[in-house]
Amino acid sequence: MNYRYPCREELTLKIILREASPFDAEQTVGLIRDVHAEPIPTMPRTLDEVPYSPKTEREHIEYCAKTANSSFFVAEYEGRVVGLVTMDGGTIRATQHSAVLGILVDKDYRGQGIGKLLMEQAIAWARSADIQRIELNVFATNEGAVALYKQFGFEIEGRRRKVLLVQGHWIDDYIIALLIT
Repeated sequence: MNYRYPCREELTLKIILREASPFDAEQTVGLIRDVHAEPIPTMPRTLDEVPYSPKTEREHIEYCAKTANSSFFVAEYEGRVVGLVTMDGGTIRATQHSAVLGILVDKDYRGQGIGKLLMEQAIAWARSADIQRIELNVFATNEGAVALYKQFGFEIEGRRRKVLLVQGHWIDDYIIALLIT
């Protein structure tokens, strides 16, 4: 299903939000790699540790398409994937009501409402899929992301101190969740 949303009227971006298809794998892997290569870390892996390939990404997209408690959406601008959001549902009965959220927006398109659109889509999908809990981990230093999650009602459930050593610096992260009622 495709959705067209204008972002910030002065920019006149016409973003299409849609379910990912296997044909998006190369672009989504490129986006993931670009975000991991950014000089200010927001992801725990370094570029050489990114395990994604077009093949594995296609498999992930196909898995999400056929699994009731998982989803994969992309934000497209002029034929280019500029953002994505994944919801990976629990794989055992005790966790099938929950999903782990992952979200990325191309650095050149941040601050234009695309992350907000992706979050709205993920939460709407979660409600329709009877997901009761959305959770994720986020660097405590990623203030923009934390603010976005809080805007949607996510709450910090805990802080993991010194959980990552990135570029010689210790980084804490938050465990953040949204309970859907």
